[in-house]
Amino acid sequence: MIMKHTTLIKTMRTILAVAALMAMLAGASAQQTYNFLGSSTGSWVGYAASPVPTLGTTAPGSIVDTAAAGSSYGRLSSGYAAYFGSWRVGDAYAFHFDGVVSNATSPFRLEFSNGAATSAGLLGLQLVIVNGAASGGDLVQVNSLGGTSSVLFSGGNFGGAGGVGAAQRIQADITFTIGATTATVSGTLADSLGNLWTGPNATINLGTAPASIFAGMNVNAGGGVSGINTLNWSLTPVPEPNTAALFAGLGLAALIFGRRLRRKR
Repeated sequence: MIMKHTTLIKTMRTILAVAALMAMLAGASAQQTYNFLGSSTGSWVGYAASPVPTLGTTAPGSIVDTAAAGSSYGRLSSGYAAYFGSWRVGDAYAFHFDGVVSNATSPFRLEFSNGAATSAGLLGLQLVIVNGAASGGDLVQVNSLGGTSSVLFSGGNFGGAGGVGAAQRIQADITFTIGATTATVSGTLADSLGNLWTGPNATINLGTAPASIFAGMNVNAGGGVSGINTLNWSLTPVPEPNTAALFAGLGLAALIFGRRLRRKR
């Protein structure tokens, strides 16, 4: 009896340890992040006929409209393997940006997009930053392409009244959490004077999900960003159903062994 009791304890501990390890490994590998800094400039390709911006991927980085381009668009040549071709409830898409947006940049866009000129057009999610040349012309907005948008900041000036007509450092940590037909937008937005937006959370309607998703950016004619300390795009998917089922099975097995153990005491 003592031997069986000891064996049950060891078995239950092993199951719980394996479950904890698998959960840790799943959590560590689930999020997929692409960093602008340190990336190869050759890994960025143009959208449709647009040229890629002039890129400086060594910190402090820069993204500048290619001369006489009208606007420049770049996306990574590799898409997100963690994206399965549809909006999935619980998936989280996040932009993390810390850089200096030049004056009269209307706009600078960060995107999770299909990155291809197709009959369906451009689809995905955007963070739009406008550093206007005139007073009150600055704006930050989030978009679901083909869906709806929400303005996080408008009608004011980055850096206050003294910031009019000048380049401004903007810090943005914005997350889109996917729901059934909408996305909840949360996070923080700040300039050199402090927070511009910290909520309440915004909700936007989702457009059609693209078949694939890439990290991308766009700048208008003459626009640009410099002094980039942080720029990345991250996708954190919910666990796959088979992974969740495995965790549930391990938990159930541990529960059964626990009950057997208590009965034998």
